[in-house]
Amino acid sequence: MINWGNQSNDNRADNLYREIFSRYHGLINEDEQSQLRRSTVAIASVGGIGGLLAERLIRTGIGRLKISDPGNFQKRNFNRQYGTSMITLDHNKSETVSQQLADINPTVQIVWDKPGISGESSANVFIHDADFMDYNILVGNIKNETTKK
Repeated sequence: MINWGNQSNDNRADNLYREIFSRYHGLINEDEQSQLRRSTVAIASVGGIGGLLAERLIRTGIGRLKISDPGNFQKRNFNRQYGTSMITLDHNKSETVSQQLADINPTVQIVWDKPGISGESSANVFIHDADFMDYNILVGNIKNETTKK
């Protein structure tokens, strides 16, 4: 797994985080925003739903995101997948989305890899330190293999 982004504890990162997410004041309180910043979310696929979810979480202030997707962007992804463009064709989804998300929120820590989730063992490794509001979660995109033709 590769770390992308910078979740430093220095004052510059703290000030930047506060500036980026100051518009949430009144919607959520400072303790809740702090809890989001300390949270880790694992997303097993960043194609359709997973990529959009990752983008929303980054814009909400999640502090750490783990993503894994073995796929590369293809033209058929244009109509539904965050991160797809002519520039990203044939690029790995995890790497591309990680870079785009770090550009949105440079204070986030993004851990990504290319192998994807291949079974229960790799899923357990992937989610072992994921949490959100004290619950372990794994967010994945359930694919119907018959519709991929």
